[in-house]
This record gives sequence, C-alpha cells and structure tokens, in this order.
Amino acid sequence: MVIGTFSIINFVWVAAIGAVSYQNSHHSIPAGNAFAALVFFFNAVFAFGITPLQALYPVEVLSFEIRAKGMAFSQVAPQAAMLINQLAYPVALKNIGWRLYIVVACWCPIRAFVVWLFIPETKNRTLEEIDDIFNAPNPRNTSLMKKKLAVDGQGNILELEKI
Repeated sequence: MVIGTFSIINFVWVAAIGAVSYQNSHHSIPAGNAFAALVFFFNAVFAFGITPLQALYPVEVLSFEIRAKGMAFSQVAPQAAMLINQLAYPVALKNIGWRLYIVVACWCPIRAFVVWLFIPETKNRTLEEIDDIFNAPNPRNTSLMKKKLAVDGQGNILELEKI
C-alpha cells in the first residue's frame, strides 16, 4: 500500500506537468517527455503495489465454498471497470483535458480511505481466523481486535482473552 500511495503522489506530478504543458504550449517537447516518463513510472509502481492485491486478497479471504464464484466476480468487476475507463477516458480528455488527471489523483485517496475504513485487516492471520473475521457482524472491528495468547506445557497455543 505504501508503494501504491507513492504512485498516487507521482500521479499528482503527472497532472501538474500536463497542466503546465497545456497552458504554455501544446508542443513542449521536454514537458511531453517528462509527462510520458512519469506515466510509465506510475504504471510500473502501480503494477508492483496494487495489481497483485487484486488476485491475492480474494483468494485469502474467501472461504472454500464460495471461492470459485468470488474469484470469478473479482475478475469480471475490474474488467468491466477497465472497459468503462477505456470508453470514457477519451471523451473526458477531450472535454476537460489535463484536469482529468486531477480527477483521478483526487479519486485515489478517496478509494484508499474507503479501503482503510471498510476492508478488514488480514495480516498475520490464519485462514480460520480470517473466516471468523468475515463471519462476524462487523468484520472491520473484529479484525482490529487484539488477542492475548499463551503457550501451555505441551506447546499448544491458548487464547487467554480478547483485548
């Protein structure tokens, strides 16, 4: 997520260079080269930061019984969004120009906030614990609960209390 956040910051620079280039001249070669380099850099960072999570998170959180349907949906939903983006972005670029990059740069923190607010934390959890989290009435709050553990004489881990 840190890498993804870094790519969002980079995207703000992409928008700034696009805006300066558009306001000054439509034929600024250095601004165009910088813009292209930052777009490639954004895509590279995004590919390492966010793209793997699209496949890893559903596999991690879906129980075995619904994994096939969940994985199918997790593939169809991004493809549908990409189709809409492919059709809408040219129209948006034509109508609002470089300001489209500002819209995207503002949309990314909104998405990050929604993820932070609603998506449960699954780091360092077993599959059974993840299943319990998603079966809870409030998965986000359940995922943030701390547990106090102890080890008995035979090496078994005992849950003493939830904090």
